Amino acid sequence: MAQRPLFFLSPLLILALAAGWWQQEPQSQDLVLLDRALHLGDDETPEWPEASATPIAKGAFGLSFPLTEEQYQRFTAQSPAALRLTVRNVNNTWELNFNGTVFDTLPVGEDRVEHLFPVPTHLLRVGENVFGVQTKSQGDDITLGPIVLAGESFRELLQLTPLPLRVTNAEGEGIPARLTIVNAAGEMVPLYDPEGLGISLRPGVAYSDQHGELYCEVAEDQHLTVYATRGPEWSVAEQQVHSGNSQGVTELSLFREIATDGWLAVDTHLHTLTFSGHGDASVAERVRTLAGEGLDVAIATDHNHQTDYSSWQEEGGFSQDYRSIIGNEVTTDIGHFNAFPFAPGSAKPNARIVDWQKLFQEILDQGAKAVILNHPRWPNRQDGPFGVEQLNPRTGHFANGLELPVHAMEVLNATTPEVPWQELRQDWFSLLNAGRRLHGVGSSDSHTVFDPAGQGRTWIAASSDNPLEVSEEEIATAVREGRSSMALGLFGTILVSGAMPGDLLWLEQEPYLEVDIRMQVPSWAALSLVEVFVNGELVASADVTEKQGTDRVEQEFTFSVPAPSHDAWIVASVSGPRPEAPWWTCQFPDLVWISNPVWFDQDHDGHCSSPMEIAAHLLKSAARDEQGLAKPSELARILQEVDVAVATQLFVAYNSTLETLLAESE
Repeated sequence: MAQRPLFFLSPLLILALAAGWWQQEPQSQDLVLLDRALHLGDDETPEWPEASATPIAKGAFGLSFPLTEEQYQRFTAQSPAALRLTVRNVNNTWELNFNGTVFDTLPVGEDRVEHLFPVPTHLLRVGENVFGVQTKSQGDDITLGPIVLAGESFRELLQLTPLPLRVTNAEGEGIPARLTIVNAAGEMVPLYDPEGLGISLRPGVAYSDQHGELYCEVAEDQHLTVYATRGPEWSVAEQQVHSGNSQGVTELSLFREIATDGWLAVDTHLHTLTFSGHGDASVAERVRTLAGEGLDVAIATDHNHQTDYSSWQEEGGFSQDYRSIIGNEVTTDIGHFNAFPFAPGSAKPNARIVDWQKLFQEILDQGAKAVILNHPRWPNRQDGPFGVEQLNPRTGHFANGLELPVHAMEVLNATTPEVPWQELRQDWFSLLNAGRRLHGVGSSDSHTVFDPAGQGRTWIAASSDNPLEVSEEEIATAVREGRSSMALGLFGTILVSGAMPGDLLWLEQEPYLEVDIRMQVPSWAALSLVEVFVNGELVASADVTEKQGTDRVEQEFTFSVPAPSHDAWIVASVSGPRPEAPWWTCQFPDLVWISNPVWFDQDHDGHCSSPMEIAAHLLKSAARDEQGLAKPSELARILQEVDVAVATQLFVAYNSTLETLLAESE
């Protein structure tokens, strides 16, 4: 481990430490390093009774203590040693070190909690030792202490036993995967890495290495259920294990259940604690989780930071598992915008810009080829960008006339369930009808190891099934042009009279559009509803009665819908119940798949006019009265010839004309 500089406290505190706090040694053979709580930070906190309201230092703390030869032998007799430490209000990364070597970080949490940490015994020494904590977030206020070096080893205190696991594919080859481990009550089991092997562990969740192997430890005498998963293309493996009687390595086999030839799985929204400053996934953990979720393309989008995963991928052995792309969640006062790709070392977009069009141009000027508006209704319907800008979810128009200069928007974001996905779908439909040619994406927005990367994802059409052979430009173009679909746990395709999403379709006098939806459903999933929308209006649907676990993986749905009398867009949406199993952690109640639009060019002019454009054209050509308004008889005639979407835009345009005339007459 790297040596880190220590920062020490005031002479007053050093004198207090010298007074002999560490000399208190109870019969348990514990060694008390600090017998009280201290306040670190820069704010007054009278509400924390255990420590002084005024901080004694900010950002760092260090204390020294001696170990005799006898004490050293006792604490290092069994590795690792154990450190008890009580903290409150940890919001950022605080590193723990002995003698300058970092060995762990404080868990994030608001409550005052005692934690137990494994301490590699080679960090201790006979004579003077130094224990320290430090953070780069100088403004993070915490209370720290008491701190005790336990008389028993970490394994003795927790009665740990090894749980070696291995995940393989159908050919018996080890593959990266996610492991979920629960006890007999279905509760997530604490997992431990006492030797400091650098494993991605959280309560009940771990990721194997590039060979499918995971070595962790658990408390003895537990009946456990271990699940192995690898994203929606793969089966789920389940194995019962008794932690006290485990014989050798427990193997779990996964099988690819659905074929996604011609499509790549992309997560457009990913974070790390290392560079975003919140969540809990380090970059090393993030690159492992991406492989374990079976993703093809990972776009790094830390807040106002352009992260390059490639060196961490190489170090972890994951360079061949997926393509990573440098992106940036440009985090501004008007919204969050995922943008990619950026060249290594390129300048970051100016996140202080609050003009939508200028910000969009700034992002493009720095090299990005695709710009996505993230979670437009987060943190809630009113306070997200669509709420602040007052989007009318029926008409698709903003109260202040915002033109929304982005290429795509998140319709599905797996970690922001504040607004139902159907409402975001309606927002998107309304914007399409109002002439905004933007496409939908799905993402995880994962900040943690527990929230799976890729649980929300975008499926893009690609020239190769090997993501390393597909260029960043092609991936950005697929997102920008909507040659894609978005999903939470499902995969499907749609053809509208032979055209796929992103295509411009025209027919010769055909009265119907043939909509073919092909869903590939893994054994652990089920479908309940299939819907077809034309210009946002439901034109066909099917309730699905097939149950989860049937042998039929492929399910096809064909609809004949009347060809629109004018240009229109067509979208399919499929949903089903979420799996009720510990390994499925998405907060949404459904599995979802939504296509991007197929564009129907009824008048064969080489362009799919939006309902707003069609309405403007019809209104412009309508006969008018002496005030310059379209005659009521003309409006009635037009309304008989158009769908609801065009009719809605017609009334928006008519009202705008009326308001202009009234304003001019005043």
